[in-house]
Amino acid sequence: MLAFLERTGFTVTKVATGTYEVEYNTSFNDTPAVTLTQNYRDWNDFGYEGGDTRDNCVLVASNRNKFKLITGDSPGDHTDRNFTFIAIGS
Repeated sequence: MLAFLERTGFTVTKVATGTYEVEYNTSFNDTPAVTLTQNYRDWNDFGYEGGDTRDNCVLVASNRNKFKLITGDSPGDHTDRNFTFIAIGS
């Protein structure tokens, strides 16, 4: 039987251009799995034809209390971008 615990709340801190730390209000028992998605331009801009598959975000470090990520552009420069995440664990 799987038991899921709901963790609500987190704080995002920008530590440098394109670099963020996300701290959970309630720590996980073990390091959770974290997935990230970067949104290039605007969440609701369905007419935008640009973007590059190299525009992305990278998980740098993760523990049971927080994780660090970098968002960037196609040349690989750290760039402030919209992002979402899912952290799942116990």
